[in-house]
Amino acid sequence: VGNGQEGDETRPKPLPEGETINVLISAGADVRHVVKSLARRPKGLKHVRFYLHEKQHEVLARHLLFLQIVNNKALTIRERMEVFLSLYGNTLVRERDCSYVSELAPELVELITENSAHPLAEKIDLSQLKFKDRDILQDVFKGWFKDVPFDVEALREQRCRGFYRARYDYRKNLMDYDYQTFIKEVAGIIHWFHYKQFGHTGVAFETRLASYASPNRTLASYTEAMDRSKGNTVQVRGYWGDIVNSPYHGFCTRTDPEVRHRLFKINSQQYRHTETDIAEYNLTAYISELETGQRFSLPPEKPEEFTYPYASPLDELRAADKVEEVEDPPKAVIEEEKPRQRRQKKVNWPPLTSAMEGVEIVLLAGDPLEVLKKPKYRGLFHRAFIGAMGCMPVFQEFDLKGGAEQKGDFGAKREESVFASIMAEGGEVIFETLKYQAHFEGMTRLGFRHRVAQAAHLAGWRLQDERRSLPKLEKDMQERQARAHERNATDFLRFVVMSGAACEAEK
Repeated sequence: VGNGQEGDETRPKPLPEGETINVLISAGADVRHVVKSLARRPKGLKHVRFYLHEKQHEVLARHLLFLQIVNNKALTIRERMEVFLSLYGNTLVRERDCSYVSELAPELVELITENSAHPLAEKIDLSQLKFKDRDILQDVFKGWFKDVPFDVEALREQRCRGFYRARYDYRKNLMDYDYQTFIKEVAGIIHWFHYKQFGHTGVAFETRLASYASPNRTLASYTEAMDRSKGNTVQVRGYWGDIVNSPYHGFCTRTDPEVRHRLFKINSQQYRHTETDIAEYNLTAYISELETGQRFSLPPEKPEEFTYPYASPLDELRAADKVEEVEDPPKAVIEEEKPRQRRQKKVNWPPLTSAMEGVEIVLLAGDPLEVLKKPKYRGLFHRAFIGAMGCMPVFQEFDLKGGAEQKGDFGAKREESVFASIMAEGGEVIFETLKYQAHFEGMTRLGFRHRVAQAAHLAGWRLQDERRSLPKLEKDMQERQARAHERNATDFLRFVVMSGAACEAEK
């Protein structure tokens, strides 16, 4: 919920203090946008309402899980960070992580059925979900129990064999090509050893000396497939997550500008830290700020950081947060009703972090063009984020699919567009780019930027920092030059919603 970047000629309006700020996040894929926005929320913003829209119900279910983790004050900040990263990016997790999800699943089922005593239930608004969507979410949570079979290793291997086909035995060489060509040049902090390990095992984040052998059932999902015998469409449960890009880009490739020079330091042509170090710092900072309300940062610089063997500022943080092995505390007391009655669980849940005060989270599911066309959403949102996977409805609305060119004046489709109508005047719309997508060529990624900019032009949205956000695209451009332009471009495209008078003035 920031107010744009410094140096922009066109800036969004300041967020009104004392009013409810409405933020739309469509196809965000995870809750990092919510967590960071709440951790860095200005003091004057007392009420914030997030609308989380996802096409897949499994992603919404994971949103609720991660919101519970970062707000679970029964765990230390370091423990929350470790559980979050393990469930966020690993197909195989620790036994304790698997047990954590299994024990929490019944409470999440109660939350969906509006029968939960968890403090998070007061912050979640399910009124915009159809009963069909609630039933699907309930089934998703029931699939997280430990006794539900989910052979993620076999399912992931099947995915990899289908992707690499005859080159499966040489997949390490293909991973090396993807890393050197598409990943290292835009995110060199990602270490080749860790990326290779993720490509082979699906384990991206490892902390301490733990065994990662339990399946991460939160990554189980359904997709449409064709029944070979009957020829009809069926839903197939399996692992349909990422096997190429890696989950490092969410928390590992960006950090606070004031500490970036220390965490992204290069010595002897090699980064001093790895992507896992960056993720641990970022997530620790967010959770700490959620709980304390104070800005989290590294300890002051020391001379040892500039002399061999180049001490890490993270070592001091880890030493101060050292966890001692203790016996497991007794489990929360569960009071059971008499037999033959519905069992009621009464658990003393810890209160949420202070950053959740005045926060409401509304869950949305389904086709965004159908969901957002309701009159109550018109001019509602002050900020909006649209993920790369959520741009297809935007292209569909502006007839920009299949490489079609749609020319028109600035704001020509402002009145008839669903996405344009839901934004408040002076609001900010942020689009995710394909900068970190390893399976797209440079020309494709640049073309995606221009296609988003074309849709925004028709909607009456003005691009910020156009020089860096939208590099020039030429038909005869070489691939190496296109990748260089994409590497130096911004991670996101930021637009300011212009008024109707401004659109008319530019026609």
